[in-house]
Amino acid sequence: MSTKYIKKIYSPDNQKYNVLILASGFGKRLMPYTQEIPKPLIKLGNLRAIDYLIEKYGLVANRFYINIGYIGDLLKFYLKGRYPQHEIIFIDDYNPEGTAESFMKAMQIVEPDHPLIFTFCDVLVFDGFELGKDLLVLNNEKGVYGTYKNLFVDGELVQNEHTESVFKNGVVGIGVIMHPRDIKTICKANYDKKKVEFTLDILGEYNKLHNFKPYYTEDLYEFGETKPYNKTRNFFNENNL
Repeated sequence: MSTKYIKKIYSPDNQKYNVLILASGFGKRLMPYTQEIPKPLIKLGNLRAIDYLIEKYGLVANRFYINIGYIGDLLKFYLKGRYPQHEIIFIDDYNPEGTAESFMKAMQIVEPDHPLIFTFCDVLVFDGFELGKDLLVLNNEKGVYGTYKNLFVDGELVQNEHTESVFKNGVVGIGVIMHPRDIKTICKANYDKKKVEFTLDILGEYNKLHNFKPYYTEDLYEFGETKPYNKTRNFFNENNL
C-alpha cells in the first residue's frame, strides 16, 4: 500500500486566507486532453486537478477566487455542484495575454480582508508549507527538473539567463501574500502598462517591500504540458491518489 499523500495546508493560528487559483488558460500544450474540458478538469488520479487544489487549501480558505476562461462555464458548474460548502468567486478572464494580466484582473476583484495564497492550476506540491509569512514556493534539487523562467536567488527575483535546465531556486507559481493591499496597489500601477511580467514586475516589486521567504519543495508535480501530465497522471494512478 502506498504511503504517499497530499498534505493539506493548515493555519496554526486559525488565520483564514483568500485562495486565488489562476485557471483561465487555454491548455494548448495539453491537447488533445483539453479539447473538450478546461485544464483544471483533467483527471490526475481518482480526482480532477482542481479537486486536489480545493482539498489542499480548503481548511484555511476564507473564500476561493478562480480565474476562468476557456470552457469556463463547465468549470463553474462543476465546482458549484461539488463544493457548496465553499464560497467561490469566479473571475471572467477570457483570452488572457499572460499570467500578469490574469493576476492583475483577479486583484481588481480579490478583497484585501485576508492574506492571500495564490497558485497556478497546473502545479501541486504534496508537502505542506508554513503560513503566516510572505512566502514563495521554489523547486530544489529533489523537486522537478525543468527550465524555470525565473529564479529566486539571494532574496531577489531574477530572470533565468541559462537555457539549460536547473535543479533549484525555480519559481513554481505558488506563494503567500500577507499584505494584499500592497499587491493590489502594485497591480493597479501596472495595469495599463504593456509587457508586464508577473514574477519580476509584480512579485518583484512586492518582494522589495516585504521580502519573500523561500520554501523549497521536495515534492512538486507539474502538469501544464502533455509529457509531465502523463508522468504525473501515471504516478497518481500507481499510488491510488
